[in-house]
Amino acid sequence: SENIMELSDGDFVKNISGHLSQNNIIEYIVMISQQSIVGRFGVAKPTQKQFNFDIDEDEIPICLYGSLITIKDSKRELSYIEQLGFEISRDKNFEKGNELI
Repeated sequence: SENIMELSDGDFVKNISGHLSQNNIIEYIVMISQQSIVGRFGVAKPTQKQFNFDIDEDEIPICLYGSLITIKDSKRELSYIEQLGFEISRDKNFEKGNELI
């Protein structure tokens, strides 16, 4: 089954965290939007290293991009996020105490 995280107009990803394998492949990822929509993808394991990307309150993510790696074993084929990147811009209209627009 496909995991989906749907956001409404005006909402955007505000925090990304997850777990990396020993080979630095993202095996578990959690995305939280500004309006608190949560998407969880993959499987967390105790042997994984944790990571966290925060987007500051005066920043707006413009683009989220990455690449996948496919690993086959005897039973199935799995895709993992191998690289993850962001293009982030400052909100020129942001003032402390006000929400992002």
